[in-house]
Amino acid sequence: MLYQYFVDIVPTEVKTFLSRLTTYQYSVKDHERPIDHHKGSHGIPGIFFKYDVSALKVRVTQERDSPIQFIVRLCATIAGICVISGECDEIRYSRPFFLLSDCDSPNMLPSAVHPLCIQKVHSNGTVE
Repeated sequence: MLYQYFVDIVPTEVKTFLSRLTTYQYSVKDHERPIDHHKGSHGIPGIFFKYDVSALKVRVTQERDSPIQFIVRLCATIAGICVISGECDEIRYSRPFFLLSDCDSPNMLPSAVHPLCIQKVHSNGTVE
């Protein structure tokens, strides 16, 4: 059997607010194949490692937004929540098919609804 391992190494520098660390990231790919000279598969049996060290360095830096950016993002989030909740409230409590007119008087009971109090709105916008 022939075993090959391809190792890619990337130097990495990590900066946080409290520390600085120099390290390496790596990835490994493996490949194996049987060697049988009678079937035309040639090679030397063994385990082979191939290293590839990257010439580029990765720098990871921790940064903070300024207080003004934080306040702007917070206000935008709160405003978005208010808009969406207002839209949901309007959809929930709207009366898309019927309009009530002059039926809001406190003297009118539900059993005494007059036919003129309820107006039907058609899809083309006309009121019946």
